[in-house]
Amino acid sequence: AEARRRGSGDEGSGPSPSSPPSPFSPSKQQQQRRRSFSSPSVRRVLLDLQSGLANRSKCVGQIGGHLSLVQRLQKTHTLRGHTGCVNTCSFTHDGNGLLTGSDDTSIKLWDWRNGEEKIHVHTLHTGNVFQAQQMHRWCEDSVVSCAADGNVQLHSWLRPHSSIVLGFHTGRAHKLSLSPVDPCTFLSCGEDGKVLFFDVRDTQNGKLAVKFLNDRKRRVQINAVAHDPTDSSGNRFAVAGGDKKVRIYDLRTASFANSGNGTGGGGGGEGAAPHESHTRDDHNNPDPLQVLWDEEAIELGSHITSLAYSSQGELLVNYSEDNVFLLDPATGKSKQQYKGHCNRETVKGVAFFGPNDDFVVSGSDCGHVFIWSKGTGDLLQMLRGDEDICNCITPHPHLCTTLATSGLEHDCKVWQSTASESTVPDEEYMRHQLADNASSQSAVARAYTWMRAMTVDMLIDQPSLRQFVDGMATSEEAELWASSDDGSSFLSTSSSSATEDGFSDDDDVDHDSGAL
Repeated sequence: AEARRRGSGDEGSGPSPSSPPSPFSPSKQQQQRRRSFSSPSVRRVLLDLQSGLANRSKCVGQIGGHLSLVQRLQKTHTLRGHTGCVNTCSFTHDGNGLLTGSDDTSIKLWDWRNGEEKIHVHTLHTGNVFQAQQMHRWCEDSVVSCAADGNVQLHSWLRPHSSIVLGFHTGRAHKLSLSPVDPCTFLSCGEDGKVLFFDVRDTQNGKLAVKFLNDRKRRVQINAVAHDPTDSSGNRFAVAGGDKKVRIYDLRTASFANSGNGTGGGGGGEGAAPHESHTRDDHNNPDPLQVLWDEEAIELGSHITSLAYSSQGELLVNYSEDNVFLLDPATGKSKQQYKGHCNRETVKGVAFFGPNDDFVVSGSDCGHVFIWSKGTGDLLQMLRGDEDICNCITPHPHLCTTLATSGLEHDCKVWQSTASESTVPDEEYMRHQLADNASSQSAVARAYTWMRAMTVDMLIDQPSLRQFVDGMATSEEAELWASSDDGSSFLSTSSSSATEDGFSDDDDVDHDSGAL
């Protein structure tokens, strides 16, 4: 597979002796067959690329940025086997496999082309698996994961029952980011407002890299972390979460004082008490290299649910109750925004799609996959990714015409540009869906506009009011609340339904800027 991707023509040479055995066995047809690409049609190139019979570098030059990539996307495979929501999906580095993690606390490796489950990993997680990723290069037989129990764990394809706990966060551990340079290191982030550094060669893991502090030097939860692929040193990474801004840090400025999490034992757990290492003394925390945000998103009561880097170093930021924004770290400004999806109920992922990152992809509360033109912001495609909510979007690392999605359903879907005609919904259907999404988000946005007029002290003194807004079941209630004169008619309702422990008493967490 490596030889084919490089175009070296050395199809006969097998994997290097040091490489871990692969659970996939390429067919002789895939190893030997090649096609000539003199003046081919886009459709023929797409078909050859999907079947693994084409040289990727040639295909990228021929179909890069072509609108057929998104207009002819169709569901080609559905991977079923989990017994809970599929919260994470990611392709293996060679592109032959697909990793999924679920509320059932398991991780599965699939041969996505035929829908076959290759390996079932029995994790030690006691909560929903939020992310699972394959390690790089000589660690490719290993998978790291994080979950709602706060644990960060290491698993092996060769020994599916040999999972170990590397460290943990206090509360949920949301995301992982593998180093693009060192195959043995990665970062994790969680709602305890910490970024932890892990090295699988080290016996002392979970070293504190960054405490995520807002403008008032209060710690807020982190929803996303990502390494900058344009940084040759592998030290620069972006962090985002509850305070509406993206902060970029450098690992060389981190103190790496051990966070006290250690390696063994149980994790912080969902709803666990703050760890003893949580102190108010955050003066040694490294300052960010850069702080990025969009002025329009800052004005709303939104937080950031996910972010993604492009190959050129641009940042995609997905705001709750708002749009997706493209930020340029070089200028510190927003370049484009992408409208139409709905990001209220759960954590929506965001990604670039296409050989040259020509498109932007996100899930939505309405269950659709939204695809926009990166340059113009135009909505190009809507795909029904889930019957309830579509959360995860993962493009294939080599096939620019393939992506995987998952959501609240107990399966993962694979999409490819193989349809014989356009799969874009008709205009009336799209207009109706966009109107529903806009109505849902605008009602909550208006509620927050009214709430922002209140003082911060009032929000802290009356947490039941905020809890009511956070837990509103319908957009109709939000709109009614936002349209009332002062919201006082809802105070008694929210107070009666609120629990006394609606917020933690830990003064180290900023409730006003915490994620909803």
